[in-house]
Formats: sequence, C-alpha cells, structure tokens
Amino acid sequence: MICLVLTLVFGALGQGLITMITSIESVQMEAGHYLPWLIAMPLVSMWCFLFDGIFIGATKGKDMRNSMFVATCCFFCVFLAASSFGNHALWLAMLTFMGMRGVGLGVIFWRQWKGNRFLVS
Repeated sequence: MICLVLTLVFGALGQGLITMITSIESVQMEAGHYLPWLIAMPLVSMWCFLFDGIFIGATKGKDMRNSMFVATCCFFCVFLAASSFGNHALWLAMLTFMGMRGVGLGVIFWRQWKGNRFLVS
C-alpha cells in the first residue's frame, strides 16, 4: 500500500519535491530527467524489501545471498549493456536489481512453500 502511495506522490508532486530540495535550476532540470525512474522505484523495489523481511524472519540467509548474487549479476549485465545511456543506465540497472531480488526471493519462497520446506524446524 505504501509503495502505491509513494508512487502517486512522486508522480503527482515529484517536480515540486525537487524544487523544495534545491533552488538551482540546472539541478532541478537534471533531476527532472530522472523523475520517471523515481516514480517506478517503489512499485518495483517493494517486493525485494517485503521478501527480505520474510526471509530474515525465517533465518533464510543462504537463500537471500543466492538471490543477491543473481540480482547483482543482472545489475552488471544491464549496466554494461546500457552504459551508452549514461545515468539512465544506472537507474535501469538499479531497477533491474531490485526487480530481480523480488522475483528471485518470490520464486524461492513459492517453491519452498509449495514443497513444505520454507518453515522447517
């Protein structure tokens, strides 16, 4: 729920928030170029943070490490492939990283839950 609220706030008030943070016009214009990435970030990244909490609570550090490794590899692949797009490549890679963390942990959770292996004592 909070991710949807943040997305709506960044979408509706993003330029105003940037103006509140800085009065330097060149910085405002540059930040405005990257505002769409900020708008998308809460929707994509909420899943990795949600599953982080579930996996930490279940003491599943090994699975978290494995998903982090895959997500990090995806980050560097996307960043290197899109590096000609400058800072947009970094935002895309970060969005990919967050998305892959969420997807990876979600897949691990679903498989272990279906096989009754997630909360094994």
